[in-house]
Amino acid sequence: MTSLVLLMANSMHKPKHDDLYLDIYLVETGLQTMDQLVKGTENEMLQCFQVTLNELHQLTQRRRIKPAVMSSSVDSSRTS
Repeated sequence: MTSLVLLMANSMHKPKHDDLYLDIYLVETGLQTMDQLVKGTENEMLQCFQVTLNELHQLTQRRRIKPAVMSSSVDSSRTS
């Protein structure tokens, strides 16, 4: 769990670092493992932690996509 948090923090801090795609793969694998772990328990704190990690991952993905969308819309407005 600690490594998952550190990978997410690194991706949020440096959204375009060299090992980004490896980090994304590792985070998504970790989240899947977390999902399986939470399904086997009734622990509310673990469930809240899972929700938080999923929200952080989605936020990180949106932060990475947003600059790409903005630059492509700027590029298309220049060609018009």
